[in-house]
Amino acid sequence: MKHAYSCALILAVCFGVYANSLHNSFHYDDFHSIVNNINIRGFGGDFGRDYDRVQKFFSDPGMFSVDSKKGMYRPLLLVSYALNYALGDALIRREGTEAGEGGFDVTGYHLVNITIHGLNSCLLFWLALLLTRNRATALTAGLLFALHPLGTEPVNYISSRSESQAALFYLLGLCLFASGSGQGKGWQLPAASVALGLGLLSKSTVITLPAVLLLYDYLVVCSGSWRQLKARLLRRHLLGWSVTAWYLHTITQNGFLTRSLDTPVRDGWSQFLTQAKAVGYYLHTLVMPVHLSVEPQFFEQQQVAGPVVVPLLLALSLCALFIHGLFLQRALKQRYCEVLFLSSWPVVSLLPVLVFPLNVFVNERRLYLPCAAFCVCLALLIHGRFQQRAGILQRPRIRRVALSTVGVAVFCILFAALSLSRNRVWADDFSLWSDAVEKSPLMPRVHLYLGNVHKDAALRTRDRELELAHWKEADEAYETVIELKSDEELSLRALNNRGSIQFELKDYLAAEPFFRKALEIKPMYADANINLGSILLWKGRRSASADSMHDYLNQAISMYERALSVLPNQNQGLTNLGVAYQELGQYQKALSCYNRARVLKPTDWMVLRNLGSVHLALARRALAEDKPADGLLLKARRYFTGSLHFNEAEEDARVGLEKVEELLRALGAQ
Repeated sequence: MKHAYSCALILAVCFGVYANSLHNSFHYDDFHSIVNNINIRGFGGDFGRDYDRVQKFFSDPGMFSVDSKKGMYRPLLLVSYALNYALGDALIRREGTEAGEGGFDVTGYHLVNITIHGLNSCLLFWLALLLTRNRATALTAGLLFALHPLGTEPVNYISSRSESQAALFYLLGLCLFASGSGQGKGWQLPAASVALGLGLLSKSTVITLPAVLLLYDYLVVCSGSWRQLKARLLRRHLLGWSVTAWYLHTITQNGFLTRSLDTPVRDGWSQFLTQAKAVGYYLHTLVMPVHLSVEPQFFEQQQVAGPVVVPLLLALSLCALFIHGLFLQRALKQRYCEVLFLSSWPVVSLLPVLVFPLNVFVNERRLYLPCAAFCVCLALLIHGRFQQRAGILQRPRIRRVALSTVGVAVFCILFAALSLSRNRVWADDFSLWSDAVEKSPLMPRVHLYLGNVHKDAALRTRDRELELAHWKEADEAYETVIELKSDEELSLRALNNRGSIQFELKDYLAAEPFFRKALEIKPMYADANINLGSILLWKGRRSASADSMHDYLNQAISMYERALSVLPNQNQGLTNLGVAYQELGQYQKALSCYNRARVLKPTDWMVLRNLGSVHLALARRALAEDKPADGLLLKARRYFTGSLHFNEAEEDARVGLEKVEELLRALGAQ
């Protein structure tokens, strides 16, 4: 019962410290994997169809994103997103909103993320209890992990659920294995293999769990005795390694593994040096979790230097300690091996990101599992368990307890304050990327995303002076990206977005060179094709002759179709293609494009505005032909109203709604 109270306390503390994050917005990768991902929508209507779609989660990595090129094999994570979406949609639809809108309510996603983090903290309490056999130390470890600032990214950033959900099964597998270690037979060891499988279906980094279980068995259970380990090796570990082999076979068959390995982002030597330097960054961040950033200022390492040498020396020291432990006397060896396990586990868990080249050099969420081990070590230090085990600490018990209590309070208050502060940074894109630019001014990506934030703000404001200020800030941010000589993708996006600013300011002739330059570098760049198509659309509208107008509009359609051949689910491309068809008077084709775009993004006010304008045009045509138009006008009203609901600054929707209301009054319709 005491353990239940401890877990309740940990959960209460966890929800308390993250209460101010419940309404924080979606960020970054959340849009392609959740907000715009049609694959996670529409569950709950037809069991047979739902079952088929869930099966596809487990076979097709492309289901992970609206952009199949960003596919990942994380089927269990997708299931959690789909359940989140369906539950939010079902609950909020009762309040009278349109179908689908509730699925985008971010609060439900945050509640799940906080719950997972709380459960992980409880699992760490269980693991620490098994390791230390001391409830106070275990409770301290759980509380420290619940409050540690390195938990803020996996909680606040919805896409980082992959990290915390994988850690949930990682810690569960480790706890089950540890609890079953003293029994000859039992359900815990097979259950640990089940947890391993579920973790692998959440994120591939769980592949290190069998190695960590082997380390635990060797260092903690067998106290470093090879003879004991060999006697139990197959019986206790074969099933786990078989599950890992099954997973590797699965991701090879569905192409996820081969695609990941076929396109390395840097050579092996640069990867080794960069990640050797990263070890130093990770150690510093664990011990001093301040100045955290969504994108740390960290650069690729291409030659041996100080930042690489120090982590390598630390790695060699760990190996030396490991070998030294093999020759200790048995009594001391047992205590030593437990400490060695807590030191080795974080390193092993980081091996996938240290070995395989990834686009992002370092980030905070990779430290989520290492942070768990760090919190156990910190709890041991606070309570003097390390010193007691080594026979160093001889203080009276009352004094020791008092010092431990003060230490726990100080660290908990400090971690809670830092976490609450980070939650505020994650509140919205403005706060997140402004903070990132301040802390990592030389990283191009942070300037690109801050520019995007200013661009979106400019589109949403009705204050002309404020709008121009946002456009100016956005242009400066994109110019900085180009000046920093970032990689091709980021530079292209910045170049394209600078053209988009001129386009929105209606300086179309100034915008065109930006798009054409981007297409010279990468002819199949979808966004630039779409934007150049919009320039051609504008030229078509200005044409003096019908033939010239049709020629420009057909060129625009070709540009949009080229973009959609690269990204079939590009919302903006479908919307603009619909506009071109609408200009040609091909309303049914326009409606088809708009409806597809609306499925991809139900909250897009521009799509809703365009749907309203098409229905208004069809209503006028019906009135001219003396046909009923009430139904079309009521649909137009609903679409214009929806557009204004999502963006009250949308003047075209406001004007369109006024025209609809005028026609409805003339017809006497309600």
